[in-house]
Amino acid sequence: MSLLGFALVLLAACCHAIWNFCVKKLNSGPELIWLFSFCSITIYLPVAVAIFIANPIVIDFRTAIFVVGSVMLHLGYFLFLQYGYRRGDLSVVYPIARASGPILSTFLAVLILGEHVTLQTLIGGAVVIVAISQLSSKNQTKASNTSVSLMFGLGAGALAQSS
Repeated sequence: MSLLGFALVLLAACCHAIWNFCVKKLNSGPELIWLFSFCSITIYLPVAVAIFIANPIVIDFRTAIFVVGSVMLHLGYFLFLQYGYRRGDLSVVYPIARASGPILSTFLAVLILGEHVTLQTLIGGAVVIVAISQLSSKNQTKASNTSVSLMFGLGAGALAQSS
């Protein structure tokens, strides 16, 4: 990876973390979700229309159902995550929400699709699980709502992976 690519990835990670920290500190309700959804639509709709005009596709009923379903799952994820931030500890909810999705998708890929897991994948998953476990147990003495944080983190991770 080039230095520019690495810097862009690092910048994106910082922006993502800052956004989640600000969402936690704002302590607002669904109106924040609607506001950033409106802003996203305002930014991306012209690009989507331009791409659609350049490469027209036919959207049948089945495709529309999947698109609407994905939108609903994303909306549920954002609402669940935000509610988790209000009720739980950001330092528990956020990492579990981000880490549980890839672990869940790996597990389901093996279980449902018959995928084979490499040693590298197993080691990576184990590292993530141990890190999350350590993080959660470390915060258990600080926050009495660790189980609430864990449940919201897992729920948000499952919703994120479903979409």
